[in-house]
Amino acid sequence: MNQSTEIMRKYILSFITILFAITSCTEQVDMSHRYVYQDNTISGYLQKHEQYSEYVKLLKIIPMSPISKSTVFQLMSARGNFTCFAPTNEAIQNYLDSLCADPKNDFITAPSWDAFEDSVKLDSIRKVIVYNSIIDGGDNKENVYEISFFPQTSNAEFPLGNMNNRKLTVTWCDDVQGTIKINGRYEIDERNRDIPALNGVIHCVHQVVAPADATLSDYLQSVLDEQTDGYLVMARAIQACGLLDTLMIARDEVYEMKHLTGEISQVYDSYTQSFFNTPEHRLIGYTIFAETDDFWRTQGIEPTDPDLLKNLTQWILDKHEYSELDNLVADENYKKESNLLYQWTTYHILPMKISAGKLSIHENEFGYSWSAPYNLTIPVMDYYTTLGKRRLMKLIETKVSGGVRINRFPITDNARRGTGMEIACDPEKEGVLIERESEKVVTENIKNGCIYPLSSPISYNDEVRKNLSRERIRFDVSSTYPELITNDIRNHGAACPGLTVAMPKETDYQYLDGFFQDEQNCTVYWNCYHANFTNLNDDEIICNGHFDVTVKLPPVPRLTTYEIRFKLLPTFLRGIVQVYFGTDRENLYTPDIPLDMTHFISEYVGYEPDTGIDEYDADVDRALRNQGIMKGSKSVVCSDGPERSAYNRDLRRIVVREQMDPDKTYYLRFRSVLEGEMKQLQLDYLEFCPKEVYDNPNQPEDIW
Repeated sequence: MNQSTEIMRKYILSFITILFAITSCTEQVDMSHRYVYQDNTISGYLQKHEQYSEYVKLLKIIPMSPISKSTVFQLMSARGNFTCFAPTNEAIQNYLDSLCADPKNDFITAPSWDAFEDSVKLDSIRKVIVYNSIIDGGDNKENVYEISFFPQTSNAEFPLGNMNNRKLTVTWCDDVQGTIKINGRYEIDERNRDIPALNGVIHCVHQVVAPADATLSDYLQSVLDEQTDGYLVMARAIQACGLLDTLMIARDEVYEMKHLTGEISQVYDSYTQSFFNTPEHRLIGYTIFAETDDFWRTQGIEPTDPDLLKNLTQWILDKHEYSELDNLVADENYKKESNLLYQWTTYHILPMKISAGKLSIHENEFGYSWSAPYNLTIPVMDYYTTLGKRRLMKLIETKVSGGVRINRFPITDNARRGTGMEIACDPEKEGVLIERESEKVVTENIKNGCIYPLSSPISYNDEVRKNLSRERIRFDVSSTYPELITNDIRNHGAACPGLTVAMPKETDYQYLDGFFQDEQNCTVYWNCYHANFTNLNDDEIICNGHFDVTVKLPPVPRLTTYEIRFKLLPTFLRGIVQVYFGTDRENLYTPDIPLDMTHFISEYVGYEPDTGIDEYDADVDRALRNQGIMKGSKSVVCSDGPERSAYNRDLRRIVVREQMDPDKTYYLRFRSVLEGEMKQLQLDYLEFCPKEVYDNPNQPEDIW
């Protein structure tokens, strides 16, 4: 058997195994013997203990959904995999007391269920208590969250949302031994936790889990109204820049209605002759990184000063926290894009909601193991486009960075036989620490975003732009779409490798901003969590059919010549693609000849596997580059080793080599050239590589 045949055999077997895993995820899991010493369902246990009697009454009243006649109590009596944060009778009474004590609540006259004057509000409050207390793990027992399976990073979210479609967070309290809080305030009982049941687990809580329905705009407005210390400076800057209305948006109501009515609930894929589910929601979110008011006081800036905006603008000028390359105006028209304060403020905001646990994604980087998730290895980074004027923000975490940092530029051991690890970092390039486990993190009660405090100020200044323009920028295509991140589609951490979500046809609805597809195409996001694919972050976007897809690219940091590389995992499933490039989406040009995506890298002239002889291996790389081909990276690893060598198949194709302007928007179009044939396009990651990196005579580009 020749090498290519053996590789193809292994791929087909792997593909069948993954399809089997996907199918298995939809089957009912027999949980009847998980706890052989227990004979209670969750509802059975709660019913036997008087301290939950009020909660049980609510479970028996509230339906599973608006269109169901079955109650949540019946759901908790059935087979399944549930995590229940059960409030005690006292917790429910205290919640009613708090509602009654709030002067804004005119719908309740006394702390009693009988005191509600509005039946609709009564039903709503009951649902708040019930729906927020239960996480439905579906068919997989791994989605039952015992304490040992809680997210280990404070302020990180559970992989699955609750029945109210809200993600709950976990806080590990260092000041009190054994104290664990949900959403930073709802304490789990130290003794009555991890209570096993036939269909899940119960954690007793002494407060009703009831996150409010406020937006970031609501929160910041309350900070302004009450002059609350903490983020008052940022709130005033955001208000001055006219961004409060933007931060008020939480969901796309038009899409939600189309999905609710079944208009775009599924997409038919003629390539696989099957239906794929579309996202249930199109939530809109934001992440704000903010200097605290305490920091500003160290700079001589008082948050309540009437001249704050002028003082802040002067501080930005004095500290040179801007770029000379930008056309900036330091006037008091703060709402225009060219305004200095506007650009400084919007660089603190990403147009997506990123939970604390996903600021850095560790999945399949070199040396990393799922069995030791907190033993970090090589630097992991991603690049995001900020709100306002499009600019890059780099989020990075290394073994020695002390957490996730913004715009850190370390020195790594990136020799051919190096470790890939960070070995040093110049003080001026250390980046800004995101204090994601701080008590000052704002996530609880905010439905469309979060605020993270910073260790020091950030800006898109000349040094940041210079450093970004001197490194290879590798970005997961999925990370360029805020919708995939905010709606918890990208890198969904729940057990069930191979989760697939289809994007609606563009004629029905454009779900992804900046992604354009032909009607004949079916686009599916594959969350291959723990599936051991040779994909960056173990995920990919697959476009099936006679594909014709255009993607909007992130901005580049500086005006210079870049190579754009397209990572490819060739298989017999792929087709032949013509790539187009340019700034006019309707009139792009072809910078290269068509690419046959079925060809393994081992089929190109001059290819040889790495020998371990550095100069010889470098000569092989140069021979491949002359054909516009590069081996895969050494950073991404699957069960058969690094992408660079696994299967002798993966490659990076140089599709563009052009001067690019940071103030222009560029597009890549991928069109199948096989008329009438149904094939497949895979989008994993792309690279922007500046000429200073790929054509550096003193320091050749690394293989990582």
